[in-house]
Amino acid sequence: MPFLRWRWPHTFQLQIPQRSSVSDQQLDAERAKTRAALEELHRVTREFEEYKRRAEKRLASAQTQGMMAACAKMLSGIDDMTRAFEIVPEVLSESDDSWRRGMYLATSVFAQSLRSLGMIRIGLPPDRTFHPDRFHAIAVEYRPDLPEGTILKIIQYGYLFRSTDGTERLIRPAQVLVSTSTGPP
Repeated sequence: MPFLRWRWPHTFQLQIPQRSSVSDQQLDAERAKTRAALEELHRVTREFEEYKRRAEKRLASAQTQGMMAACAKMLSGIDDMTRAFEIVPEVLSESDDSWRRGMYLATSVFAQSLRSLGMIRIGLPPDRTFHPDRFHAIAVEYRPDLPEGTILKIIQYGYLFRSTDGTERLIRPAQVLVSTSTGPP
């Protein structure tokens, strides 16, 4: 196919490519090889993209597992701080309110840190109904005036971990006292 080539100063030269001595069969064979190589390139590219996606998913899962493990180790600390705040000695609560305020501040800062990492404390549901997937009944109390399985008190708070993709995983179920309407008083 002829084409024009610009040459300095202001002249055009018509160039006609030389016809090669390659036969049509050889040309078709080379085209087939090129198509096969291009298909192989596309396949390898797709495989690499899939590998990259799986590797990113594994990395995110490992990071979530690490965060969950670190947060789970801190739960005993928040439990101890909460219990200490709940059972303030009478002498301290009457005479010196600074201990109570300091304990409250330390507990709330620690709890806020856990929330920022994705930890969610399991509290009482609005209807106080026992859900076995989030609560663990460690004691029952005879209460004929309440429906069976009503949560009376949380003994130890449970925690969920919410990962960056929004999924929630149970770290520890809440330990609760539930009512029963059967049995002797």
